[in-house]
Amino acid sequence: MATQAGGIPNKIEELGPYLGNVVPYLAANQGRLSISNANLTQLQGFWGLGSPPPAGTWNDLFPKHEDKMLRSHPINTALKTLKEEIGGSLRAIYADIPKSAWNDNDRAVTGRKTGGLKNKPTPSPKPDHAPTLSIDKQGHEFHQLRMLDPANPLTRKKARKEYKHEVRRALIALPSGVPVPAPRSGSGIPDESQFVPIAITGKFLFHVSYTDADVQSTAWYKVRYVNPRGETSEWSAVVSAVVS
Repeated sequence: MATQAGGIPNKIEELGPYLGNVVPYLAANQGRLSISNANLTQLQGFWGLGSPPPAGTWNDLFPKHEDKMLRSHPINTALKTLKEEIGGSLRAIYADIPKSAWNDNDRAVTGRKTGGLKNKPTPSPKPDHAPTLSIDKQGHEFHQLRMLDPANPLTRKKARKEYKHEVRRALIALPSGVPVPAPRSGSGIPDESQFVPIAITGKFLFHVSYTDADVQSTAWYKVRYVNPRGETSEWSAVVSAVVS
């Protein structure tokens, strides 16, 4: 089974069964694993609880993706975006679990290789600075992010090759008519609570897709380094762009 970093299946067809095991397991072991209510609620929101599941969640979109009569490009695009959001949400949860809390059953269910005698984490220093972030390209319903190391601004080289980029986004809708107020920090940037993880990637370019419903919204992005043990750098400066 092809996996992303952290044992999470890379293929959409394999991610569904994985979530069916992992989401209830994390909920049942929330206290022991020190999982925050906010992180667990976010993951369950992406997955989709209830029958029928809420529109736009994994349990709503995946059956449509598998049904040839219902499958469509918008559904496939939305599912691909949701897959990245779920991956980021899971990694945020896994990174917050104390290393001492992991047991063999946790590793078996999640596919994680951390804390065991035969799976020692790769030695790697905690990142001591943030990557730089910019909007490399933007077009119809997409943004492309560029993430570089400030010590190597003219190359793709990261601070260390084992580091990944954790990308978070706040998507603020700007409807026509009376605007809906959104909380902001003093600098005009969305509150920390509005930023959600959308990816952890080792690449220096990252493509973010949108749908018609997102057009005219403003997307705010930030990124940080994360090492194999889940230790992170400070956040980059926030950048933003309107979805067109």
